[in-house]
Amino acid sequence: MILKSILLTTNLQSSLNQATGDITNLLQGIGIGVLVVFIAILGFKVVTGGREGLREAKSSVVGLIIGAVLIWGAGALAEWLQQISNF
Repeated sequence: MILKSILLTTNLQSSLNQATGDITNLLQGIGIGVLVVFIAILGFKVVTGGREGLREAKSSVVGLIIGAVLIWGAGALAEWLQQISNF
């Protein structure tokens, strides 16, 4: 009975770790896609906006960098938490 309980707990933990990894990868993929679109929009503003577009794009780059750091940082944190939860 105890062995069955241990196996069930191990299987549950493995399933949760797998699901967490899948969700993290999906969200990182979506975030990277959004960043690519945002970079394209900023590039379009720079090319077509003249001085005003360049000024707007420069101010938006800070948000782009912060967003990229948050996406990769959250992914690294989730991966680290997943690794330390594997006894």
